[in-house]
Amino acid sequence: MDNSPVSGNVLNSFKLTVRTVKENTVLAIPPSGIVELKSYIGEIYYYESLLSPITTAKVLFVNTDKSIKLHEDLGLSDGGAEMVEISISDVVSDAFGDSDPGLNIKMYVDQVSNVQSTPFGEVFTMKLSSVWKESLESQKAIKGEITANPLSIAQEIYQKNFNKQIDFFEVPTNTVTVNFGGEKKDDTLPSIMRLAAMSSSQKSAGFFFYQTKQGHHFKSADEMVRSGKSNSQNLLPYVFNGVNEGLIDNVNNARTIRSLSIRSNDWTVKNNARAAGPVANIAFDPITYNWYVDQKESQEEFFDVLDTETVTIKDESNFTKNAWSTNKLEGLGIMYRNPKDLCNFAEQPFQTKAKAKARYTSFFGRMIQMTVPVNTGIMAGETLKVNISRPIAGNECSTEDTIATSDDSGLYTVAGVCHSFSFGTRRAYSSVFLTRDQKKKRTQ
Repeated sequence: MDNSPVSGNVLNSFKLTVRTVKENTVLAIPPSGIVELKSYIGEIYYYESLLSPITTAKVLFVNTDKSIKLHEDLGLSDGGAEMVEISISDVVSDAFGDSDPGLNIKMYVDQVSNVQSTPFGEVFTMKLSSVWKESLESQKAIKGEITANPLSIAQEIYQKNFNKQIDFFEVPTNTVTVNFGGEKKDDTLPSIMRLAAMSSSQKSAGFFFYQTKQGHHFKSADEMVRSGKSNSQNLLPYVFNGVNEGLIDNVNNARTIRSLSIRSNDWTVKNNARAAGPVANIAFDPITYNWYVDQKESQEEFFDVLDTETVTIKDESNFTKNAWSTNKLEGLGIMYRNPKDLCNFAEQPFQTKAKAKARYTSFFGRMIQMTVPVNTGIMAGETLKVNISRPIAGNECSTEDTIATSDDSGLYTVAGVCHSFSFGTRRAYSSVFLTRDQKKKRTQ
């Protein structure tokens, strides 16, 4: 058995349930309509993201049997919604005792494209989605005005359309009023994403609604950070030494980072200090266009971060109207109207939007893109530890550089991941997008 984390992965099955059977096909289709197609699969790319309420996949089909026209015989078309069941075993998630090793997922055909006939047979690409949009997104089962905790509204929408509750969730601490009508944003998944952005917990706002191979999640950025820090002692690090490690042929070097790029948005804390601070200090009446000081005490917002420092959003200045122009409001979030006022706006957008925007922006303050041997145990919303070393040039008399640990090392949240499998070349890698708040606090 191939124990290489790159080449030892196996496509166990790729089963498609045929909806339309072509007459006189030579393709053996059983009465159940379920066809095993793993022998025709060249590549599979599977995607998860904190910013997406569905998981997706892209599959390359390669058919060298000239007696079969696979695309036609399966009756494939865009939006056909044929159910696909995929099972892939990978060496790394199994070797390190992942509680849910490999990919065992159920998806639906969303699009078929790039159909080409060649002297060797046929090639085409299939796009898969975890949710068939034609049957679920169009069901606007919830209508009218609802006032409740955002999660309870989200669960009601989810229950109506999926006949179950959201798999993993955190309960917000606020109450919102939402009016559901006939707009596109009221479709099942967009409406829950809207509720997530309106959710707050303690002093921080902004939740994520996303899906992994294990189900749907409704969680705040702070909760991801807190759970990541609490489990950090059990995390084995991914390692980058700045040199080419050569062939990765066993699980002992499965955590070697093959490629790495880092980007920091150091300006975000500096700017967000002006976004969240005045949320409680300065109020703006959008009807009368009057400005007033809601309270004299300054408002502080504390973000839970993966670093030892706490990112503090604070602004003690007593701003005037001229200090906050239209551009600044548009760029940094609008102040909310005094909630005790007789005019109570639907959805209370000004109470959470500025805080949520500050939280989301800070959450993506430092970003890493890395490629590692495929590990399906890496999921969106999880925490990874990375150990990054950099060479430090020696003095003039030295012939060797010193290898030192970089400040970029530490804990990160997985914002997105693509697990790619090439069964023709027997190569499999995970491309991982990692984020965390700025390492150091910025002050005005």
